[in-house]
Amino acid sequence: YFILIISFFFFFFYAPWCGYSKPIHPIFDDLAKKVSHLKNLKIAKIDATVEHISAQKYKLTGYPSFRFFPAGNKKSHTALDYNQGRTLDDFYKFLLNHYSEKKKLIQLTSKQVLDEHCETGICILAILPNMQDVTDYYFISYINTLNDVIKDISDLPVTLLWTPAGDQLDIVNKLNLSYGFPTVIAISFSKNVFATLIGNYSKESIKKFITQMMIGKASVYTLTTFTVKTVSKIDLDMMQRKYGNNSDL
Repeated sequence: YFILIISFFFFFFYAPWCGYSKPIHPIFDDLAKKVSHLKNLKIAKIDATVEHISAQKYKLTGYPSFRFFPAGNKKSHTALDYNQGRTLDDFYKFLLNHYSEKKKLIQLTSKQVLDEHCETGICILAILPNMQDVTDYYFISYINTLNDVIKDISDLPVTLLWTPAGDQLDIVNKLNLSYGFPTVIAISFSKNVFATLIGNYSKESIKKFITQMMIGKASVYTLTTFTVKTVSKIDLDMMQRKYGNNSDL
């Protein structure tokens, strides 16, 4: 199901009989005024008892419920479930952050990075070979493959991170990922599950994996608690300048 207008959308689903929904109405009215200067950002109230097809499509389990669509052509599975605060300031900060957000590839260097980027939505983590185990050419090709993926999934509520396997061994061990690198996993902390890429490490394979995760067709496993090690950030600029966009292996 496509939403054809290329904009940002923020939906407030409510039921008239729901006491928890009633205080949100004036807040959403104020929010509409506060974000009126943000071009292509649309917010809307939706009565789920009238628009019951929408309620089913977004798999609503209670009210009030909130869904956010990033920019770009959208399918129903691209909606981000909003579970944060319900004050005017909470809503505004969330929308402002996503409105100005441009997807980029992020190195997993600490628990703070993981918490900041993976608390909501789905997090995609590429676990790469250690730099000393492969040539610079191959290592940067793995990075460039991920950058190519980002260009094609700008409308999906996912974040892409990467790490050399040796930097985050606890993740590798706790999630039983020691069968070879590079590999890719998808993590949903809100649902306490993860999935592993089945197939080759390529742009098309990773994109298909992300889509399957979004629509609930990926095989998922219960997420085991792991520790994120604080490591130094790797400077990829020199390798990028030397090898360019060599994502084809």
